[in-house]
Amino acid sequence: MQVKFIRVGSDMGCGGRLSRMFPHNYYHFVPIPQHNDPEFCRFTYGDVNRGTKLRSLQTSRKNDVLVFYAGFDPDGGCKQRRCIGVFSYLVVAEVFLFEKRKQLAFRVSDSERSKADPQETLRKRGSKPAFKRMRRKYGRYNAHLAHDRDCAEMEILICGNRKKSRLLSKVEVLAYARWKSGKYILDASRAKKWGLKPGADVTRSSVRTVEEPHAVKDVVARLKRLS
Repeated sequence: MQVKFIRVGSDMGCGGRLSRMFPHNYYHFVPIPQHNDPEFCRFTYGDVNRGTKLRSLQTSRKNDVLVFYAGFDPDGGCKQRRCIGVFSYLVVAEVFLFEKRKQLAFRVSDSERSKADPQETLRKRGSKPAFKRMRRKYGRYNAHLAHDRDCAEMEILICGNRKKSRLLSKVEVLAYARWKSGKYILDASRAKKWGLKPGADVTRSSVRTVEEPHAVKDVVARLKRLS
C-alpha cells in the first residue's frame, strides 16, 4: 500500500490566487481556472502526461491513498499567515491511462504495480472499449473527459472509492510560507506526522510517495481520525 501527496488547486502561477482559509482552519477550496479537478462528487483526479509526475501516479493501485493539499490565504479575520495544507483524500478504486483523441484507455489498476513507461503501456494494452467504459462511468464528473476538451496527449484518471474518500472539514497545515522566500518547507514534526522528508520544499506539486509500512499505517489512521 502507498500514500501519495499531491498539490492541487489554484495558485499564484495558475489562477492568480490561493484557496481561502477562515478562522479555526475552515476553508473554501478554489480549483484551477475552468478545470474542476479534483472533483469531490465522484472523487476523481486527472492529469496530463508530465514525465515523472505521471510515472509516479500510474503506480497507484486499489486501496492506495492520494492525499490532496493546496495553498491557502487567510480571510475573514483569520490571523494565520499563508500556508499549504491537507484538505481531502481519495482512496483509490481504479486508475486509467488514456488518450482522448484516439479514444484508447487501459485500466492500469488491473495490473501489478509497475514503473513501466506509460506511453508504451497504453500503446500496447489500450483499447476503445475500455475508453468507452471509462467515459460512460466517469465522463459526467471529471473535466479531463469532457466532450469539448480536445487533447492529443496521454492522460491519467484516478477514481476513488466514494464511501472511503473524504473532504476534511478543516485544513491540516503542512507548512507556513517562509517570510522572505515565500516557500513552504516541512519542519521535522510535521514531516514525521505525515511520513514525509523533513526540510523538503513542498511548494510545487510534484508527487511525494510514502512507502514505509509503519508511516503509511500512521498517515492513514490520522486521515481517518480527521474525517
